[in-house]
Amino acid sequence: MAKEKMYRWFIYPMDGEHTNKVLSNPQHNNTFFEGLSATDQAQRIPVWECSREFLTQFENGRKGNGVKYRVYVQESKYGKLKPYPFAKNLGKKKKPGADLVKKALEMKNQK
Repeated sequence: MAKEKMYRWFIYPMDGEHTNKVLSNPQHNNTFFEGLSATDQAQRIPVWECSREFLTQFENGRKGNGVKYRVYVQESKYGKLKPYPFAKNLGKKKKPGADLVKKALEMKNQK
C-alpha cells in the first residue's frame, strides 16, 4: 500500500503587524516559526503553521479581514516550503469541466 503524503500548511504575512495580530490569536492554535526556507525566497522567512481547516476559513474571510499574505505548503516534515498558488480556491469545490462550460458561454455571448 502506498504511503500517504503528509502536508504542512504555512502563512507568510506580507503586511507586517495586522496579519500577525490576526494569526497570533490564541484561539486559532497556530504556531509561529521565526525563519524557514522557501523555494521562492533567498532568505528564510517568518511563517505561521496552521491547519488546512483554518487556512480554508482564513481564505474565505480574506476580503473582510484586510490581510495580505502568501500560502506555502511543505511536503513531509523536512522539505522546503513551496508557494501554494491555489490558496484562493481552498474552500471552493469545482465541478469537473466547469471552466470549459464558462468559456463556451462567454464565447456564445460575444457572438
